[in-house]
Amino acid sequence: MSYLAMTVRGLVACPFCREIFPEREQRACPLCSVALVPLSSLPPRDDHELDAEAEAEGVAHDRPRPAPEEQRLPWTYLGLARGPLLALSALGLLAFFLPWVHTFTPDKRVFTGADIAQRTGVAWGAFAAWFTMLPLVLSRRTARAMQGARLIVAVLGAVPVTVALTLLLNPPRSAEARGVVIALRFEWEPAIYATVALGVVAAALGALRFGGSSD
Repeated sequence: MSYLAMTVRGLVACPFCREIFPEREQRACPLCSVALVPLSSLPPRDDHELDAEAEAEGVAHDRPRPAPEEQRLPWTYLGLARGPLLALSALGLLAFFLPWVHTFTPDKRVFTGADIAQRTGVAWGAFAAWFTMLPLVLSRRTARAMQGARLIVAVLGAVPVTVALTLLLNPPRSAEARGVVIALRFEWEPAIYATVALGVVAAALGALRFGGSSD
């Protein structure tokens, strides 16, 4: 019989935590209060069990832990400006389908951002920017990936601002109704101003805060 086999025969262990004791020193595990059994009767632990134990203790098992900025975060993680950017993109999409302008002459009508986009085409840029930002931010699950997407997120946030400001600063002054040119009377609705505010905040967060500090 080998020396190793003789040594194992003289040891007992806790079947739960695997703490090892000399055969006559303990009868029950002081940590788990479980009756000790001969060490030789316990099956060998597999790699999954060892990895789970190492992870619980904060120590990697036979493999280096990834750097903090490379650690994959859960889909529901809202830190590092990820949550606010998701909320801003969702609110931007909502604002696009809310009233942007209310006309009084030649007709009393309310136009949403989508209505304006169907007539001018330019406003589709705001929808495309918000629609792209949502999955882009959601798919970035490491700090390094978020930091790498800062520029594109900032650009996407600036697009709705540009679209809304273009309409606000250069509105149509007249419209033709039944062959007669009529001066337009209208007022802007809160959703178009909200689009500007949401875009400014999204661009700033994307450029400065998305993914946290580069250090």
